Amino acid sequence: MMRTNDKERARAAGPRPIVPSTVPLTVAAVGWAGTFAPAADAYVGPGAGMGLLGVMLALVAAILMALVGIVLWPIRMAAHRRRSRLREKDRDAQNGAHERDGRREPAAR
Repeated sequence: MMRTNDKERARAAGPRPIVPSTVPLTVAAVGWAGTFAPAADAYVGPGAGMGLLGVMLALVAAILMALVGIVLWPIRMAAHRRRSRLREKDRDAQNGAHERDGRREPAAR
């Protein structure tokens, strides 16, 4: 008999996993069905082939664009930081020139 702590632990762990012994049986059943299935004699026109080609090209382009974005992100951020630091230095230099005159007003842009 399970104690309440054991029941609470079992409930917190979530659903029980699939029994591993059913996996080989499932693989065998799918393999058997695929082996003995009759051939599907059907005509596939050029439109389906062009559609497949278009989808595959779009998929490849999306993956390449994602990779380019991942690679370029740190470079863009570094350039942005560098530009903002340069702007700060310019702003500080312009404000410093007015401070020497005894005035503290921003420089005209």
